[in-house]
Amino acid sequence: MSNLLRLKKILRDPEQIDLNNAWVALDDATHPNMLVYGEELAGEILKSDAIAPAHLINYFKQLLHLPDAALASISDLFEFAPLLLEGEAHRKSKIRFTAKCKSLEDALETWLADYTKEYFRTTEALLFSDPAKFVIDYLDGTFKRMLSHDLAIQPELIPPLPERLFTLYPTEERLLRINESLRTLILFMENRLRAIDRPPEDAKVLVPLYILGIEPMEMTLIYGLIQTPSSGETWEPSELFREAAAVNLFSRVVVKDVKVLDLDLVKGQSIYIAPHLLHLIPAREPSSTRKSFSFGSGPHFCAGRSIALKIADNFLAAAQSVNPGACRDLFRLRMHRHNVNLQIKVEKNESRS
Repeated sequence: MSNLLRLKKILRDPEQIDLNNAWVALDDATHPNMLVYGEELAGEILKSDAIAPAHLINYFKQLLHLPDAALASISDLFEFAPLLLEGEAHRKSKIRFTAKCKSLEDALETWLADYTKEYFRTTEALLFSDPAKFVIDYLDGTFKRMLSHDLAIQPELIPPLPERLFTLYPTEERLLRINESLRTLILFMENRLRAIDRPPEDAKVLVPLYILGIEPMEMTLIYGLIQTPSSGETWEPSELFREAAAVNLFSRVVVKDVKVLDLDLVKGQSIYIAPHLLHLIPAREPSSTRKSFSFGSGPHFCAGRSIALKIADNFLAAAQSVNPGACRDLFRLRMHRHNVNLQIKVEKNESRS
């Protein structure tokens, strides 16, 4: 666990990073686990077929000493989604997910704007009493309506969505609750899909879009709600995701020895890439490019990028009718439940204003 503790310390205080290097070691091994923050090196790593996404569920099982058969519903989703797949299995899964994302994105045009405006109108009190819950409920409601339109069913009939999955230190009890919630949700969706003459496997396309796409947007939208962009009064969605990426950390593992640029990597090394660090460094080095890593890069580039941008665009447009600054103090009181990196970025932005 010392690697993760050192990683957490660096992410808390990125000022300690030496910009003359492209990475920092997280241990003292000859071929150490590392945090990469050089843009060129990160780009090459993310597109290398010798470096694969780390298996989050295996990490959870090792952390909590759970048997291999544990968390079957969660594991099943990750075996079906393109996030952790490689080669031909990844190619087929990516085609399937990309097609479904395009279908869902087209459907958003018919209802998302009206739903978002109505949500802000009817739930404004929650915005000022608990801005984090305001965003969470908005995203949950948005996903339930996506399912509602896709499955031709009322959103009220859809079972409760699972708790947030992504955290470095989950408890066993929490993971078991998430696993059971996912099992119930998938079973419901499979039965509904059969009823409308569609393959039940579609459930394992729809649900990962929530776990891997909608859920991680929580902190991005909170950041957009309470922060003013440096470029002006209103956020552009792509600018918001660049400054507050939905996925704060990409975890990769070297699956076979490989040389990336001038760096020799060996099988088993763990590599972490933090998009917000990649985006901070160009601000210090004007010669660096403005490439965004918010949605990944290479073959595992996020298939749901357009959906995320569309949801953010509608949310930010509706937010113009309220006073986001009034939420700031309440937001700070609740940050201990959320992502530390985002709190630090908020504080640093305010210190510059």
